[in-house]
Amino acid sequence: MKKIHIFVVFCALFVFSSMSYAQMPSYKKVCGAIQDLNGWQLAEKCSGTNMSGTSVGSVVIASKRFIKQDKEIELSVFSGMQAMASWGMFKSNLSIENNENLLKTLTIQGYKGGVSYDKKEHSGVVYICIKHAGNGCMVLFALKFNNMGYKKALGIVKDYNLKNIESIF
Repeated sequence: MKKIHIFVVFCALFVFSSMSYAQMPSYKKVCGAIQDLNGWQLAEKCSGTNMSGTSVGSVVIASKRFIKQDKEIELSVFSGMQAMASWGMFKSNLSIENNENLLKTLTIQGYKGGVSYDKKEHSGVVYICIKHAGNGCMVLFALKFNNMGYKKALGIVKDYNLKNIESIF
């Protein structure tokens, strides 16, 4: 039984590493795909990182921040282990709600996604898996928001051009 477990883990790591070693776009190209938000002011221009030669393959990370009055949004795209780790809580269709928090999975523009929301802080993150790898996510779009309700954040993602980001991966 132990040999089967080791074989399954090895196969999973091989599949994951071969997918993540695929050519990733430059963070500058990803930055170009992260479009500005209508009615929002750019607070921080896009920045990012490309990493290769890591034990988990190639990784790209890019993000851009916007403000509107007291509200703040950060749009990010990331791949590799960071995407897999952030996606973990949503891959099982988990939903939790109490007086303080909301966590649920959903579908937006045909993509699987999820929202994590702190009701007291009026902040959270909407995650959209742009590219799947088995049961995991290899490329993840995230809209982090502060001082706004999660339904408003979901409305922004519903109107966002996710296909533009998908096209570069």
